[in-house]
Formats: sequence, structure tokens, C-alpha cells
Amino acid sequence: MAPAYEDLSKEELLRMLRLLQSEPRLRAWGPETERLIHDLQVHQIELEMQNRELREAQQRLEDSRSRYADLYDFAPVGYCTLDQNSTILEANLTAATLFGTERASLVGSMLISRVPPQERTNLLAHLRTCFRQRTRATGDLRLSSKASGPLVLQLVSMPVLGPEREVFACKTAMTDISLIKQSEQRFRLLATISEVLTASFDYLPNLAQVARLAVPDLADICLLDVLEENRQIRRVEVAFADSEKGHLAEAIKRHAPSYEGSTPQAQVLRSGQPILLSDSTPEALSGASAEGLIAVFNARSLIFVPLASGGRTLGS
Repeated sequence: MAPAYEDLSKEELLRMLRLLQSEPRLRAWGPETERLIHDLQVHQIELEMQNRELREAQQRLEDSRSRYADLYDFAPVGYCTLDQNSTILEANLTAATLFGTERASLVGSMLISRVPPQERTNLLAHLRTCFRQRTRATGDLRLSSKASGPLVLQLVSMPVLGPEREVFACKTAMTDISLIKQSEQRFRLLATISEVLTASFDYLPNLAQVARLAVPDLADICLLDVLEENRQIRRVEVAFADSEKGHLAEAIKRHAPSYEGSTPQAQVLRSGQPILLSDSTPEALSGASAEGLIAVFNARSLIFVPLASGGRTLGS
């Protein structure tokens, strides 16, 4: 009975072929030998085709993995995989950039240790929603990076389910929405200022309130100077973001600049053009205000803006 060659392995076929070729007494099986050679050749071709398909599939997989890695690492959104204790199991390069560190030092650390204390309760509540309710969680996270300063991140977390449908991690996308938040804040401030300025015809109290609104959203200190009819400058308001320095307001009010002087306030009142002094040391800014009072507060930049109406500069 002829063997079932389709059931033989490649090694068995080769062994049988060598046996047939080496045994003279078996050479009488001419048709069987030809069939064996044919089946072996077919088997070899099929194996080669399968190997080629496997190699091509492996190459496609490597290419796809490489493209995915590039998309993951260089995406404009930060991605992290977190456990329920906020340990970072995985992170892309953008996430490391947002936190101002290397990815190697980010992975394995706890996210909660990298956010300000006042934000930790919100972060833990965010993770509890994702893990316990097994649902999508969203929220904002405020942090401060050495590289980019204060940031506001929008967090979107999705649960990752295991074989038993348990949540063993959550994937979190982090988008920097700092500019959006700043724009919203400025629009709200402008709307409030518009309401204040139109609240009454007594413009001096209105302007003084505007100066108080400017801190701390726009500045740490705001001084309001008004030009009177005799070309005298009167300092109407001094507002501080730091309430502990409020007792100095009256002393600063008494040091209003001279209209004919060389201070930036006087230059703005005469020219009607704003002046910006930025990235300076307190010492370099000491002449920006009478008696160098601004330097006391470690100012790094100052902006002097004219208050104008009907083509006339009324103050700064």
C-alpha cells in the first residue's frame, strides 16, 4: 500500500526520497519515486510561499508598529497609562515635555506627586470615576512646569479592561488648553471692565475700580495716573495682587511723576504711545517710577498704557 505523502512531514519526505535513491532494489518503483519528488517539490514551494507571506506580514507589522510609535510619541497630545494609584505605566514624549522631564524618569513615578497639592484631590476623584464607574472621565489639571510655566491641562481618561472585564488601568489624554483658558479669562475681564466703565458718569471711581480689576489677572501691581487741566499728574489708584503690600499704596500715591519729567508715565502722557519695559532687572527698572518704588517689588517687566478719549490722552 502506497504511503499517504500528504500526511508526511518535510523531513519524512526527504528521508524517504534519500532511501529510494540509495536502494537499487527500490528503483523499480519509478512512478512512486517521481510522485514522491513531485510531492516534495510542491511541499517545498508551499512552505516557501508560507514563509514569504509570514515575512511580508512581519514587515508590515513592523512598519505599522513604527508608524504607531511615531504617532504616539510625537502627537500634539500627551498620553499616559495610569493605575488607580496614579502610577504612570506608560507615557509618550509629549507627556514628558508637558511635565518638563525625560520619559524615563516619568514612567514609574506617581502623577499625583507631580501636581500641586491643591490639585491632588481633583486628580484622585478623576481616577476614581474612571476605575470605579468604568466610564470616561474628563477634567482640568493645573500644574507648573519649569520649562513652560503655569499650564492648564484637559484630562480625558478611558478605562482599560482586563480578561475578567476588570479595570486594571486607564488611558489618559492630556491637552494643553492654557491659551484657551487665558483667552476666556481675558474676555471675562474685558466684559467686566466694560460694565464698570459704563456703570456711571463719574469716571474716576470707575477707572480706579478698573485698576483693581487688573490684578492679579493681568499684573501684580497696577498704578493709575490721571492728567489734570493744569498738567499736574494725580495718582488716583494703586492696586496690589499681594494684599500684604496694600499698606504701601498711600505712600506710592504721593509720588506721582512730573508731566515734564523723563519717567515712562510722563513720556506716555506726552506722546500718547504705550511703552513696554520687559525682561529687565529691578535695578534697571528703578527709574520707571518716582523714587524707584516699583523696584521694591522685584518687577521684571512694566507696561505703560495711555488712557485716551476723543483724541486726548487723559492718563496712564
